[in-house]
Amino acid sequence: MILLRKAIRSMWGNKRAYIACIVLISIGLMMYIALGVTVDSLTASVDKYYREHRMADGFARVQAIPSGASATIRRIDGIQDVELRHVQEVRVVMPDNDKIIILRLKSVPNQRDTIHINNVGLNQGSDLRFDSDIWTANEFMEIHSLEIGDNITVIVGGQERRLNIVGTVHSPEYIYMVRGLDEMLPDPETFSVAYMTASALGNLLGRSGVYNDLVFTLNPGYEFDDVESELEDILTRYGLTHLYAREYQISASLLQVQLDSMTAMTGSIPAVFMFMAIVILYLMLRRVIEQDRMQIGTLKAFGYSNGAILAHYMFYGAATGALGGLLGSILGYISAGAMFDMLAEFFKIPYSADSPMFAYILTSFAIGILSGAAGAFMGASSILKLNPAEAMRAPAPKLIKHDILKVLPFLKHILTSFGLMSVRSIMRSKVRSAFVAVGIMFVRHTGVCGFVQQYDRRDDAQSIYTHPALRYED
Repeated sequence: MILLRKAIRSMWGNKRAYIACIVLISIGLMMYIALGVTVDSLTASVDKYYREHRMADGFARVQAIPSGASATIRRIDGIQDVELRHVQEVRVVMPDNDKIIILRLKSVPNQRDTIHINNVGLNQGSDLRFDSDIWTANEFMEIHSLEIGDNITVIVGGQERRLNIVGTVHSPEYIYMVRGLDEMLPDPETFSVAYMTASALGNLLGRSGVYNDLVFTLNPGYEFDDVESELEDILTRYGLTHLYAREYQISASLLQVQLDSMTAMTGSIPAVFMFMAIVILYLMLRRVIEQDRMQIGTLKAFGYSNGAILAHYMFYGAATGALGGLLGSILGYISAGAMFDMLAEFFKIPYSADSPMFAYILTSFAIGILSGAAGAFMGASSILKLNPAEAMRAPAPKLIKHDILKVLPFLKHILTSFGLMSVRSIMRSKVRSAFVAVGIMFVRHTGVCGFVQQYDRRDDAQSIYTHPALRYED
């Protein structure tokens, strides 16, 4: 009880430093929970979206392939299902808009009573009944002030054609809707996707029964590499231009880059804040112990063991970590939901999946308490070396084994008396000085890391397309 009252008085006397540690720990754990829960929830939501809408395992683009070729492709060992599609980019003519607006027309099977590969989901509107009916993305309609029932004019084969918007849809193929690798951010004003029935789009393009795109799924246990060579041999005769797995599809790739980046930040950014909190606790406990030196000697003289006194000072750090963990858990719980909603809206993910929030909260508490206890242990471990008689007298100044003023004597003529005292203090406490320098370095790092990561993510997003599997790159 005596040690507990002493701990409370000491923490209250240094409340500003402890509050700083609590804030650092809470910020680090808030980011740990928010990022971790968001990444897990997004990953589970995307997996659910892909599974329920049958996201293709592979994609191919050819010059022209007849409908009968799909039976040949299905006989490849490992191919579960295959669908042929029409894909054509057309320019949209918008009144009072001089920008180049591209609409990528894609065909969907005429029969919509089953779940097809890359199955699109109808948000609002009606089915495709006539040859001029199309579905498009809601963002494209909003930015151009369109409504269901409006007509748009597109240029196909040098001629203007009017298409009627009958609904808005979402697709697992366009979670992140960009036209190509040179466009890192979606721009619904200049690019979007629209869907027509296979027969209607075939008639519009003048190539009924002949397709230029295909998607396929694999049987369980098979990988894209297992079917790539045989599929390439068959499609070469049809003018193969692209053949790639789902992981190299633009939307899936950019989404995975973002998830990988957030996963890396889940560990790195909280670690920076934990490290700074440990440094502050270490420096503060060293100072507190120097001030409590005579009290420690008295306690030892009254029979308190080294373990009891060490546990007393480690309580400072553990209590600080627990309070930081509590505050960080509350803030992380609030931030995780808001962050997931924001990213789910940005990436156009219509599904949500729960993440093990409770596990992250328990882990954050453990990290907070262990970090605080570690900083306190580092600062208080020196008391184990003291005996009661030595502790009850003032400490002798530390000897300087390597005096930098002897190595660099010109410093005596440059520095003032305060500067010389600072240099000698640094030489006496090299470890503490190093911690201060590293702490300042990390503070500077956190100020620029967000700016640098913008370019890191962009470089990562572009580098994934240099994989040898993409031998048919534009």
